[in-house]
Amino acid sequence: MKKLNLLIVLFAFYQLVFGQQEPELPFLDRQLSLVNPAASGSHENIQGQLAFRQQWAGIKDAPQTQAASVSIPSNVKSKVGLNIINDQVFVERNTQLSLDYNYALEMVDKSILYLGVDVMGRFYNIDGGNLRSTESEIDPNIISENSFRFNFGGGAYYKRENWYIAASVPAILKQNKLSDADHTPVSVPHFYISGGSSFEVSDEVKIRPSILLRAVPNGPTSVRANVYFGYEAFEIGLHGQTEGLWSISAFYELNSQFTFGYSFESTTHSTINELGGTSHQVLVGYKMEEKKKKTKSFRR
Repeated sequence: MKKLNLLIVLFAFYQLVFGQQEPELPFLDRQLSLVNPAASGSHENIQGQLAFRQQWAGIKDAPQTQAASVSIPSNVKSKVGLNIINDQVFVERNTQLSLDYNYALEMVDKSILYLGVDVMGRFYNIDGGNLRSTESEIDPNIISENSFRFNFGGGAYYKRENWYIAASVPAILKQNKLSDADHTPVSVPHFYISGGSSFEVSDEVKIRPSILLRAVPNGPTSVRANVYFGYEAFEIGLHGQTEGLWSISAFYELNSQFTFGYSFESTTHSTINELGGTSHQVLVGYKMEEKKKKTKSFRR
């Protein structure tokens, strides 16, 4: 129990003092619009996804993240998107609401370049009342505060028939999360680069590799590699990340509208594994049926 409490305190301390990283978002390779406002432009119709992530399920007060995304065509070449991210770890809660707009530019080689911008509001809360000293007393020096911050960003998404490449900075401004500028966690810009492809082995079998890079100024660079093997309505995914994370996922297309997915994640760090530090993710996706399909699309 002491080891568990110590791990929670250390993790919270890192988040509050050195926290520059955004939360680990569930199924980010399938919800790229959460970090790239241009990505929702690649969807040809109304589409929505809801995902849940329970990180380190065997550890009390470990991170929990929920993410929802919706993209809606406004006309033939432009689309709008709405994204909501809620992340909580120990005494810290972040809730982000963003609105995307993107526009499609058709190239001479039949490829498409999507350009997008986003505006977002971030609500940050720290409940200092749940932080206690070793004598189980509330430390009067620990604060409780709510704050709101406005930010904006942009991105690009280039798509051909069976591959894509994208880049984005979803939040450009560097901001203090709390009013005390000398003792507050800082939110810094994150840079994302991603790409993927799709190969048809046969009419029923498909392979979809992809990669996502996340870079932070004066911070670690994260690289996540994914490969999906699809057979008819089923798809199995294998994933690896530079932080020592690995996972396996499974997806099932119930029909032309609904998709369900689950992912099991673990780590190579023995201390976390000993405490039951596996992570679980669940996804529900909805896609409105197309009345008339004009061109063959590449589903990310």
